[in-house]
Order: sequence, then C-alpha cells, then structure tokens
Amino acid sequence: MRLTWLERATTTALQEALRRSVQVVHYIGHGDYDPEQQEGELLFEDDSSATSSVKASWLATLLRDSGVRLAFLNACKTGHAAGGVAEVLVRREVPAALGMQVSVRDDVAIAFSANFYAALADGWPVDAAVVEGRKAIVNALNNDPDQPDWIHPVLYMRAPDGVLFG
Repeated sequence: MRLTWLERATTTALQEALRRSVQVVHYIGHGDYDPEQQEGELLFEDDSSATSSVKASWLATLLRDSGVRLAFLNACKTGHAAGGVAEVLVRREVPAALGMQVSVRDDVAIAFSANFYAALADGWPVDAAVVEGRKAIVNALNNDPDQPDWIHPVLYMRAPDGVLFG
C-alpha cells in the first residue's frame, strides 16, 4: 500500500489521483452542511488557489467507479444524516464513508484516526475499526466516557459484513 499526498487540494488533482488504483481517500479540511439545499459540502482549492465549495453530489460523481472503498472525511459536519457528504457518497455507491457529525478537536481526530487505521491494518472490519477509534477518543479524554466527543465519528456503509479490503 502506498500513500499519495496531493500537493494542491483541487478536484482536478483528486480526479488525476483517482485514476491510479486508490482504495482510501482521506480528506482533512473543512466541511459544512447547507440546510436549505439539504446537502453537505467540502472546501477544496480552485485553480487560482482560492477556496471552492464542492457539493457532496459532485464528490460522489468523482469517486464513483474509481475503486475507492472508503472515504474518510475528517471535516466538520460531514457525518450529517440526510444529505451529509458521507451519507451521499454511500448512497451513490462508495462502499463506506466515515464523517464527523460536528467539529472535532485536533487531538481527538488524531487519536481516532491512528487507532482506526491500526485496526484496519490488522484486518478488522471497518465498523469494528470505528469502535477502536472511539475507544481511543475516550482514552485521549482522560478515560471519561461522559465526554460526547467519542460519538462524533459516524460510519455509513454498504458492505454488509464491514469487510472492505480482501
């Protein structure tokens, strides 16, 4: 497995990268949910390096049929239920998408991500890996399960057994 870092966070760069056997897209940035349009969005760069809003439906079009098995959206409001970016991606045939229901502190996101990916690397199903990541959040918050941060990551999935990589 190889990690590819996009130097420019544009949809053009993403499209080019997706032509090279990508199984996981991990987005770190800003997300939002537009209640009027009932659709989530991510912020990318445009060709002039300005910020550009990308609707969930367009991102789903880019990812569809690309071979992406998991979209990890480490951005605010990407886990919104109806019309959020993660939900739209899975509805549009990405096997699994992980989003954040609200904004998440950096230390919490790092603890979650590290343990989530470690569990995936150990062969765990994606839903069990999410649980491992949530446990890491509780550990990062001084073992206080009453802190609500552990519930912020949410998984949408089409794979009935949670196995994304064979």
